[in-house]
Amino acid sequence: MKAIITTTGRDRVGILAAVAGYISEMNCNVEDISQTVMQGNFVMIMMISLDGSSHSFEEVSEGLSRLFPQGDLTVSMQRAEIFDAMHRV
Repeated sequence: MKAIITTTGRDRVGILAAVAGYISEMNCNVEDISQTVMQGNFVMIMMISLDGSSHSFEEVSEGLSRLFPQGDLTVSMQRAEIFDAMHRV
């Protein structure tokens, strides 16, 4: 299964490392990534595969939501097929 992770918020050191580190701990694979900083705002979209993970989509998603408890960043995850359907013209 593939999923899309979206991360947004004020830029600071270690955002990519925190998200990628967590994905690695969950034994998921980063398949594609795009990131930019726009006027001090960090924006990242990452496609991952959960195929090699023993963790469920829900477990991975819940853990991502707890990565930045200070609330300065928003991280969300959705199934790739839902993301694709929502963005189809």
